[in-house]
Amino acid sequence: MEMPANLARLPMPVLCVAGSQSEWFVKQMQRAATLFRHVQLATIEDAMYPTHLCQPHAFNRMLLDFLMDQHIYRTREAYGG
Repeated sequence: MEMPANLARLPMPVLCVAGSQSEWFVKQMQRAATLFRHVQLATIEDAMYPTHLCQPHAFNRMLLDFLMDQHIYRTREAYGG
């Protein structure tokens, strides 16, 4: 899998996720992560590719936590709703 070299220019945080049961994808994720300035690596247990379909609740929780940590996600309450 070839990654564009200019990915390091992305200013935003990136979450790289792979299922623990797919060694090839975990290695690819680790390789891809070296191309980003602000990256967080995560593996989801008992999942393979596609990780978000194998363990959707774990994936969604991980993504929501990442977005909240980055102050990207806002709840309705934050907007007065």
